[in-house]
Amino acid sequence: MLNENDLQTLENAAVDILRVVERYRIGEEVAQENRNLFYFVKQSPTMPADLPPGNSEEEKEGIVKFTDKEIKSMPITLQKIMRVGKFRVHVRKRKTADNKFTYELRYRKDGYNIEACGKTKEIAKANFLEKARTATPKKKKEKKDSLSCFPTTFTAFSMYYFERFRTRKVTPQTYEKDLVRFNKYLAPFFGEMNFEDITPTHCQNLLDSDTLQDKSRTCEDLYGLMSVIFKAAAAHGLMTKNPLDLVIKVKHVRTHGKALTNDEISKMIRDLSGSTIEFSCMLMLCTGARPNELETARIDGKFIVMKNSKRKTREIEYKKIPIIDLLRPYLPAGGDIPKIPLRNNLERNFAKTVPNHKLYDLRTTFNTKCEEAGVANTARMKFMGHSLGTLRDTYTDLSDEYLLREGAKLNGEMKFCPTLAPKNKD
Repeated sequence: MLNENDLQTLENAAVDILRVVERYRIGEEVAQENRNLFYFVKQSPTMPADLPPGNSEEEKEGIVKFTDKEIKSMPITLQKIMRVGKFRVHVRKRKTADNKFTYELRYRKDGYNIEACGKTKEIAKANFLEKARTATPKKKKEKKDSLSCFPTTFTAFSMYYFERFRTRKVTPQTYEKDLVRFNKYLAPFFGEMNFEDITPTHCQNLLDSDTLQDKSRTCEDLYGLMSVIFKAAAAHGLMTKNPLDLVIKVKHVRTHGKALTNDEISKMIRDLSGSTIEFSCMLMLCTGARPNELETARIDGKFIVMKNSKRKTREIEYKKIPIIDLLRPYLPAGGDIPKIPLRNNLERNFAKTVPNHKLYDLRTTFNTKCEEAGVANTARMKFMGHSLGTLRDTYTDLSDEYLLREGAKLNGEMKFCPTLAPKNKD
């Protein structure tokens, strides 16, 4: 028989055990509730076929559909995601005024904005599915172009492209040439056509037109210009197919210049003596300058300095060519370069004086003489305004002494009728 003390001891032990069991039960319920909120509910009512599926990569990653402000205001334990049918929705448990709880579900995606609530998750899910059956997506607002409205027809858009983009991508000289070609050939031909109406036949007919016969260089340039315009139009959503894909591209065969012989150089010096183009031609012969670089030339000590007109970037670069003995008598005593004639005038008068040669052949002659005199290739390319390559251009800085030493090699090759050269005039 158990005495009273033993019964009391057993009773106290039983109470302690019940308390432990109760605490465990409550703790397990809370833990399960948290698990239900954190993980997706695997068993959900079947979603009708006509409802929007949750099939994006965002859904696979569990993207929250509440706003950032709303999420930040929630308790961390309530910022969870669950699946309802084929929707991946956000759910939160919120305490009501009567100290009870309600479950809120929300889906915001693809134009849908579906919200539902219930006293339990299952009731909230059922209410959500009921609303989803009749929900219709709202049309997304079209984003306005950041550059405001732009023209859509060929000529108008092309001018917009030239002013807004082309002027930043090419040198001023190239920009002017492109603009002249556009106004002369492209604008009159295409007019205000819509880009989607331009066909490969249109482009081919332009390149095959009578006005472009025997102008392979111009055709090649026009093909490239149309290509960049169509590419820009496609980027702005004005066309889907490039009509040039089926067009036969005209290939311009470039002819190399022909250097003047020593006899021809001597005759040129004699025939040009006292003419308006004398100085310009001698400057090209002795520096290898391009015709459009002559007007930028200036005297800087022992060098002729001028802009390099063939840079790929818009950055201005100057090149330095040593003054050789043949050029020195033609330089003004005051140091100011004489006025350079217009290029058309220069080319026309040169052709009259030096038959069978083009003005550009003077540049070819200079380069040839550098080769024959053994001028180092690095110095010769610097004189000509050619690139050494990205790496060498970046890390090569030739000294004046080196350039003068290499330039002096030309003095032995460039001796032509020295008695005919004019004397400096004050």
